[in-house]
This record gives sequence, C-alpha cells and structure tokens, in this order.
Amino acid sequence: MKTPTAGELLHQFLVQSSACKQEATAERYLLVHAQLHRYLEKTGHRILETQQLPYFRREQQKDPADAFCRSFYAEEVIYALPGFLVLPWLYSNPTDRRIQISQTARLAAWLCKSGYVDRRWHSCAVLEVEGAVRRARAES
Repeated sequence: MKTPTAGELLHQFLVQSSACKQEATAERYLLVHAQLHRYLEKTGHRILETQQLPYFRREQQKDPADAFCRSFYAEEVIYALPGFLVLPWLYSNPTDRRIQISQTARLAAWLCKSGYVDRRWHSCAVLEVEGAVRRARAES
C-alpha cells in the first residue's frame, strides 16, 4: 500500500473533519487547510533533516507548486505543526484563530490515531504540538 503524501493526508483530514458540519464551519476548515498548505510550502523545509534538503530542492526545481506537500509525509507534518500556531501564521480574527488551533490539535491527534505517526517514536514532536496548542489557546 502506498504511503499517502502530506498533501493527500491534509485533504483526507479536511474531508473527514468537514463531514456533517454546517456550511460556515466547513468553509472555515477549508480556510485553515489552505493556510496550513501555504505554511508548509513556504516554511516546511525548515524542519527537514540535512539529507532531505537536496531532495526537496530538486522537487522544487521540477515544479515549485506543492513541492513540500507532494514530497513529504505525516512525520514531516507533525514536526512542522508547532510553527503554524505562531505569528505570522496564526489568524488574527479570534474565531478563525480558535478554529485554527482546534483543527491543528485534531490533525495531530488524527495523524497519530490513524497510524500515520507513531506517537512513541515521534513523542517529542507530538509533545511540541500539544505545547504549541496550549500556548496558542492561552494567548487567545
């Protein structure tokens, strides 16, 4: 079975989390999804290990659109998530910010629960996300 890319996982999570939600909520989830996608494409390379960078640069040269989301997987997403909950990526609108924080917490939990991220193996990254969620909630 093929391992889903970060982009495929984010889409799958968006579809599942938006199911049976009111239209306004689903639209806000879509905005958070788009913001997370932009964040990963713009800053995701910062969490990559040194040996991953040449691969990422080659992918960017082939096609810069969606290079991170098509080239990496759940582990890279979980390591990148804490940076999504700080400025300039954190929404200024209080309602959008709360949804962004909640969706980020749910995404991290979903990645672990679905088996895409081994919580024991990547415990530091998971704890970093949980801490970022607590800090963002406290500051909101």
